[in-house]
Amino acid sequence: MSDIKPTVLLVESHGFQRAIAVQMLSQLGCSCVYQAQTSEQAVQLLREHQPIDVLVCNVDVLGVGALRIIQEAVTRKRVRAVLIGGGLDPEVRTGLYQWVSMLGLEYLVDAGSPLDFDRLQRFFEALNTPREATVSMPGTVRIGRAEVQAGIADGQFDTRFLPRCTVADGRIRSVDAQLSWQHPRHGLLAMQQFCPAVERAGLGNALLLYMAEQAVDVQQQLARAGLQVGLSLGIRLEQLGHGPLMNELLGILRGHLSGKHRVALELSHVGLARPKAEYLETLLRVRLMGCDLGMQGFGFGGASLQRLCQWPINQLRLASPFLLEAPHQSRHLAVVQHMSVAARTLGIELTVTGVQSAVHHLLLFDLGCLRGQGDYFAAPMSAEALHARLKQPKALQPIRRD
Repeated sequence: MSDIKPTVLLVESHGFQRAIAVQMLSQLGCSCVYQAQTSEQAVQLLREHQPIDVLVCNVDVLGVGALRIIQEAVTRKRVRAVLIGGGLDPEVRTGLYQWVSMLGLEYLVDAGSPLDFDRLQRFFEALNTPREATVSMPGTVRIGRAEVQAGIADGQFDTRFLPRCTVADGRIRSVDAQLSWQHPRHGLLAMQQFCPAVERAGLGNALLLYMAEQAVDVQQQLARAGLQVGLSLGIRLEQLGHGPLMNELLGILRGHLSGKHRVALELSHVGLARPKAEYLETLLRVRLMGCDLGMQGFGFGGASLQRLCQWPINQLRLASPFLLEAPHQSRHLAVVQHMSVAARTLGIELTVTGVQSAVHHLLLFDLGCLRGQGDYFAAPMSAEALHARLKQPKALQPIRRD
């Protein structure tokens, strides 16, 4: 453990189990362990004492009383994290996790019943590990139509590439094209920051064509260097109904598609409204001309199983929350597992997003998933960096089971 010595409130009605738990917590370096046998005692301790780092409670014994304790801790801002003990049904554990997370507490771990020393140790190690700093994005960027037009004309937009990698060895198999903007006033802007302003200016279609031309050119340059990689271009669902845009976009791709140049159009912002017949006609045109068709954020909003069954889709990107929660949420784990099986059965290429750690990587490997995407494999990179990575692959060590 680190030098941080957490303060703990232990709520356990069984005297023997409470004594064992206190001993384990002391061995783990906790500076102080307050003890309570009932929810009433726990609430009173929370009201009387200074903030406590960790609340440890046995939900099996406390029942709904545990909810009262957690709510009191949140209301009074007395607890940093919650550690749950007790054998709970999977669906109850899932609901409890979601509720505690929504209340703003940092951690929730199922510590078993009785408390397991190894699980406790891993929990406190995670609690004491500093989290990576996150970069906050400006909520709104005031950008006018003239600025977007000038940015396109002056070459201020640059296409970056987010890799999709083979789970077995981490090698890059395809990339998603993304735009960044080196804005003269606002500095470097990510796609999420300037897209709303671009759409308001009515220049989303022009920017899509700009990105497509850049991305296709990069893919061709890589091919000439003997480096083959698939390419995916994101397109909003409503853009399918814009005839001139689709004719120009497909014209860019038509002369480029071949056995060596695999390109996919990936649908985003798939709403719940019933799509128009002209959308489906365009999707069929895309597939018949040899282009792949994908759908991102699968499992959320309109990116549903119904859409998968209706449309000629042969690629999917599973929304990242499923994998992010899978290590400690059985239902999320089941979604990843069964989507992997379904994709193989349907002949669909599935990419599981949200690979942020070796734990996620190992989980995908164990589930037999073939493609993964996330910072653990690779962050978005420039065309130059992509060329270097493909030329000298930074392969992960093969995973082996003893």
